[in-house]
Amino acid sequence: MWSSAAILVDGWREWADYYNLALRPSTVTITYNEIYNNYESIELVANEFSYAHYNNFYKNTWGVVSAPENWTTNPTYYVFDARYNWWGDASGPYHNTTWNYMGKPYGPNHGRGDPVSDYVLYVPWLQSVFVPPPRHNVAVVDIAVNASIVLPADTGRIVLAGSVVEIKVTVKNKGNTFESFAVNTIVSNYNGAQVAVLPSQNIVDIAPGSTQLLTFARAGYKRRKRRRLHHKGYCKHRSRRRIF
Repeated sequence: MWSSAAILVDGWREWADYYNLALRPSTVTITYNEIYNNYESIELVANEFSYAHYNNFYKNTWGVVSAPENWTTNPTYYVFDARYNWWGDASGPYHNTTWNYMGKPYGPNHGRGDPVSDYVLYVPWLQSVFVPPPRHNVAVVDIAVNASIVLPADTGRIVLAGSVVEIKVTVKNKGNTFESFAVNTIVSNYNGAQVAVLPSQNIVDIAPGSTQLLTFARAGYKRRKRRRLHHKGYCKHRSRRRIF
């Protein structure tokens, strides 16, 4: 089947009803490519197994076109996952229409990058050209506590009983891929005994090079006694290892 697309996936499904075809959809992953100078970079009938991530699209008339299945009798559109790509401009792809995704409108986005059709997911996108290989590197870069007193002898804090312990944790994505992970904060006393594990907070799709501030809070003790509290920050990421 002829097509002006550089990458054509399951084009036969557009004509499945016409030719009475009953085949299984393809599973295609498109990653780490330079895709440019095409009329259509990717034309496909989407499915839940295929996606395009961390590619560089530029100088294409169309970036991604999602075509319908059985368009001659009963056009049915499926969603194609094209998130985490560079579209030729930091403003993202050009998409001047709107379609409903999970009950909410998706689009428009009047970016200056390569255009995409409806039924293509493109949020979030990369703000700069992707340079392989992928690097996963998230870190806690700062922890601040609303301490009443800071002892000069060490970095411990004295928090008055009855006050609220507020811990601000700053995390940074030092890699080149979007990352999602959980951050936990553990509070311990001066002797190192664990006092509390504060509810974890989730970070979803933090962009490469970005930082995010999280605030954890816990009420202090009722006893009128000063307690020295230490704090530790953890990121649960992939292998859930401690990263600092």
